[in-house]
Amino acid sequence: MKNRILTVENFLYLAAFVIAAGLRFVGLGRESLSDYEASLALQALALSRGDLATISPQPFYVLWTGFVFFLFESSNLLARLLPAFAGSIMTLGPYLYRKALGRNSALFLAFGLALSPALVGASRQADGLTFSLCFATLATGFFLNNSPAMAGIMAGLALLGGPTIWMLLFILGVVFLWGRLFSPRERIEGEPQAEEVVSLASSHHELPWRATMPWVLGSFLFAGTLFFNQLSGISAATSSLVSFFGGWSAPLKIGFAQFVIALVSGEALTFGLGLWALGRGWWYKNRLEMLLGRWFVVSLIFVLVYPSHRMIDAALVAIPLWCLASRQIERWFQRLPEERLPSFVLAAAILALYIFGWINIAGTPTTQELGGEIQLRWLSFAGAVIISLLMSVLVAWGWSPRVGGYGLRTGILGVLLIYLAFNAWSATGLGRQPAANPWRTAPYLQDSDLLAVTIEQFSSWKAMNRLAIDLTVVGVDSPGLKWLLRNHQAVQYVESIAADQNPSLVITPVRSSPLSGASYTGQDFNWKQSPAWSLMLPREWMKWLFFREAPFEREAIVLWVRSDLFPGVEPEPAENKPQ
Repeated sequence: MKNRILTVENFLYLAAFVIAAGLRFVGLGRESLSDYEASLALQALALSRGDLATISPQPFYVLWTGFVFFLFESSNLLARLLPAFAGSIMTLGPYLYRKALGRNSALFLAFGLALSPALVGASRQADGLTFSLCFATLATGFFLNNSPAMAGIMAGLALLGGPTIWMLLFILGVVFLWGRLFSPRERIEGEPQAEEVVSLASSHHELPWRATMPWVLGSFLFAGTLFFNQLSGISAATSSLVSFFGGWSAPLKIGFAQFVIALVSGEALTFGLGLWALGRGWWYKNRLEMLLGRWFVVSLIFVLVYPSHRMIDAALVAIPLWCLASRQIERWFQRLPEERLPSFVLAAAILALYIFGWINIAGTPTTQELGGEIQLRWLSFAGAVIISLLMSVLVAWGWSPRVGGYGLRTGILGVLLIYLAFNAWSATGLGRQPAANPWRTAPYLQDSDLLAVTIEQFSSWKAMNRLAIDLTVVGVDSPGLKWLLRNHQAVQYVESIAADQNPSLVITPVRSSPLSGASYTGQDFNWKQSPAWSLMLPREWMKWLFFREAPFEREAIVLWVRSDLFPGVEPEPAENKPQ
């Protein structure tokens, strides 16, 4: 009899992959590249044109995105294509951990990685973090399944991901030392495969290094030089280590409160279940969950204290947290109660109570004068919590504690799943307030599309070609703007305009103005937009948690059009132009 390829388990993994791909690819090219993303994409574009001299410490992204640009025309979608694809493939990685985590836990982990807001946000940006995490996850999984060739290939690719791989190796090194020096040696009863995994993690002598290292070196050289055509990729990979150490002396960019609130709110489900599993694992001396707990604790501390951390570095914390949460979910639902109907009815009632309480809190006004109404709303939510607990107690008394506990857990889990889905969608940046997405590596470029359309319309009007008009950018250092204008044929970037120049279009910072308003007509565009995290009050944080609404800080630029380009206007003297 032939083995069935599409089993129920395989179908569920495929479903997790489809969900992950949907969240990572939907509207991927709609938003213009941020300054950070554009700085990498411009290197890839220069590589595709044969103009690149040096590569930043993210060689895999620059080299292989440049190869994609060489095959196809550059675009926002293609600039983010490979990170999104790597983030989608990563959800299949738990399939390799079925023996270590358990079949059901690995399946829950796959869906968790697909929905994790931190991973969704990281996968939708032009950055090398997703490559490091994806390839490292696959490399470790192939190690555990005695496939040294594939493990070596994935490990070699992971080393090209950028500074993130050194962050991950640093974290795992601390976890290894912690386990060797301070961890007890109790065995896991009834989990021999997990015991084998913990033993491998505690001893480097049992790993097949000799069979793996040639594949590591081969994939590193092949992918890191783009078929041996760009040797500078090797130096870029080594410079990523220098960049990692240099990050320890960099100034802090993200506030502690901003990082913690975004991480805990975005991963509320995993924090609750993960911490529960962590506490249980330490209480019962479960070595696998203690290992995952050490990984989570070290990752969290590292990301918080590392000065150069970014919001998407929270993905380093999300992975071990989801591993713990998946173990707890399997444990909770491994044995269903015999009386399932009252459990499901209780769960539905609790879910409805919490949803109405959630809606009530979400409608809390932000004005200071309505303090009494705010207190009533919070009291009503507390009442919903108390009623849900009383209902669970009554069901436990009337049927059994298992029925009451199962219904309570299922109801709370349902609420947290809905909030997780909301946060996962918000991480795509496709909501009403894309600038309020906390997982951005750089400010949102608000009017980039409007600016591009305006320039192309004037170019079509004057030069009969939407990309041919002469344009000068004065004093604006923005990689995002350079990416937006990458295909224009007559663009100059200068600090000031020479006396003998009279360009058709000029872009300046908003603080600059022409010597005379007669020669040029200007229109400002909102350029950079980012939440004012440090200025937000508790009520504003509540609005952000529920609706992703926040006060913003904005930076504008001005597009100046020479007045004679308008119908019926005679040319003005050349000296009346923007500075």
